[in-house]
Amino acid sequence: MQSTFRPAPWLKGAHAQTIWASRFRKKPTISTELERVILPDHDFMDLHWSRGSQGPIFLILHGLQGSIDSIYIRGMIRATQPYDWNIVTIHMRGSGELPNLLPQTYHAGKTDDIAYIVNHMQQQYPNRPMVALGYSLGANVLLKWLGEIGKNAPIALAIAVSTPFELHYAIRRIEVGFSTIYQEYLLRKLRAAALKKTELMELPVSRERIKKIKTLREFDDLITAKVNGFDSAQDYYHQASCRPYLKDIRVKTLIIHALDDPFMTPTVVPTPEEVSDSVI
Repeated sequence: MQSTFRPAPWLKGAHAQTIWASRFRKKPTISTELERVILPDHDFMDLHWSRGSQGPIFLILHGLQGSIDSIYIRGMIRATQPYDWNIVTIHMRGSGELPNLLPQTYHAGKTDDIAYIVNHMQQQYPNRPMVALGYSLGANVLLKWLGEIGKNAPIALAIAVSTPFELHYAIRRIEVGFSTIYQEYLLRKLRAAALKKTELMELPVSRERIKKIKTLREFDDLITAKVNGFDSAQDYYHQASCRPYLKDIRVKTLIIHALDDPFMTPTVVPTPEEVSDSVI
């Protein structure tokens, strides 16, 4: 299925659309209620609720270094509030203002935490249907998880937006050309989060080394892979990418993806043969 969407005439090109949305779009004002969930390993994840009454539970998964303060998250909450849904923005392990308690972090393939949160929701609200929306890294986590559990998925519907599908292609894309501005933006936030964490615990690399990290690939090699049990960044990209799992998804799933996404190349887009009949 292809969309007839056309961008505003004064916003030509993928970079202009991406930068305008993140820099000049007004951040919606919302009010949320915090719930802190303790994980089996005694770490925690924060849930930000915008509660309705009897509507379904709508789970939102952010992208890399995203949070409840991200414009795209707040925009979606504002857009869905009139439907009286129970909207839950999941701060994945280590995101948000407070560092998590263990060296491990959220990453593109960390599906066990999402499985735990969904189970937590089922126990709290056993008769409420659940739907889930993931953006970027969060979309990769969502699709990988749905492929892993297949017909046992406890949610009714899923939406994935701007999924990287194959992480090594996404990393390669933002290492060249104008897209390097996104890499530097994300790196600044990742380095700051890692430095803040070194005040509480020891990481595989020193503070001085963290300050010198120049690329996302280097960050993943030195930190993401090491604290999460991968051999290297390449091993992480290989194991965490959701593309091999798409054929096993059994929940009705909508994937929304732009061919000119500045974080990826068109080669990451799966073919019809790679997705199940449940996926559009």
